[in-house]
Order: sequence, then structure tokens, then C-alpha cells
Amino acid sequence: MTYVPNRFRRALAATTTPPASQPKKRKKAAPKPLPPLPASTWTGNQFTVILPVPVVALRPNGQHGHWRTIRKAKAAAKGLATLTTLQLLAGGPPPCATAYSLVYYFQATPWDDDNAIASVKAYLDGISSALGIDDRHLRFRELIRRADRKCPRLEIIMHLAASPLP
Repeated sequence: MTYVPNRFRRALAATTTPPASQPKKRKKAAPKPLPPLPASTWTGNQFTVILPVPVVALRPNGQHGHWRTIRKAKAAAKGLATLTTLQLLAGGPPPCATAYSLVYYFQATPWDDDNAIASVKAYLDGISSALGIDDRHLRFRELIRRADRKCPRLEIIMHLAASPLP
């Protein structure tokens, strides 16, 4: 018997068809798409921006990828929040927001309070840039967690001031 190097054996095995007795591997089914998010709303002294739950890369605890991956996730979240807020304003003058509340609708186990609040930073930056304010003027009011397996989302309720900030 003649010697055949392993690299040639692998190449030869790759070109031959598998025997009929071996079952073909099944591809995993794609996950079902989530339903569309409800529309953002505006009421008397507050408005609600509805966004998807932040991706895992935006969670502050632990390593969740390369810095470039995290940066892309932050940029995408900020852009989405900016566009959603500008759509809600519909070209009108931006209101003066002073505080915000978070309402999380989780699909599974909810995050702890620290992660839930800190992962929203990119969204708040986007909303602040759409309103033309500095986010250091925003104060946190409350965190509400609810379960919704069909449509997980995050509602950021922006509480408005009676008069503009100086």
C-alpha cells in the first residue's frame, strides 16, 4: 500500500459523496420574527419612546464582545432612538424633558436594576440629541419590569418640564 498524506486524504474525502446510509444534517430553523413594536405616544406632560430591548452588547457587566462590536451596537441604538424621537416630534419644537422612567417588557428573566438602567445609556443619548439637550439634565425616576413574551420592548417615558431649563 502506498503512503498518502493526510491533506490529500481530506481533499479526496471532501470530493466524494457521502454514502446513502448516512442521513443528511438538518439545518436549524430560523427563529420566528418578533411582532412590530407599538407606536410611540405623546400625552400632556410626557411622551413615550418605544424601542427594542437593548442588545446584550450594551450591558455593562462583563465582556460582551470586542470593543468594535460594542461600538457598533451603541451607534445603532443611538441612531434608532434619535430617529424614533424625531418621528414622534414630527417637525415640531422639541420639548424640555427633565426626567425619565423605564418600563421593560422582558421575554424571559428580567435583568437586574443596574444592568437595566445602564444599558439604556445609548438610547438616552439618542433621545437627548433629538431634543437638543444635554443628557446630564435628565434625572431617573423609576424602573418598572413586566413580562411580555410576544413583544419584548422598552418604553422610555420622558417627563416634561413646565418651563424650559436655563
